[in-house]
Amino acid sequence: SLQNNTDEIIYKIQLGAFSKEKPSSSFGDLPNVHFEKVNNLFKYYSGNFTDEKAAKELMERAKNSGYPGAFMVRFKNGQRL
Repeated sequence: SLQNNTDEIIYKIQLGAFSKEKPSSSFGDLPNVHFEKVNNLFKYYSGNFTDEKAAKELMERAKNSGYPGAFMVRFKNGQRL
């Protein structure tokens, strides 16, 4: 539920940072997997939540799906906080 409220905090789960792009199929059934390229790293995220609790639930799911280092990140206006 993304409104045009630009002050809204968006929660995503960072799955990992990789030197090469990965096929989204390699992330199984985790929702809304996408990446941003930062320098020479592909940072992969799952989810796009306005609800911190939902993001935490996804973080636990990601950890159980083979991404033990998964952690929550927050964005505002497209910028990581």
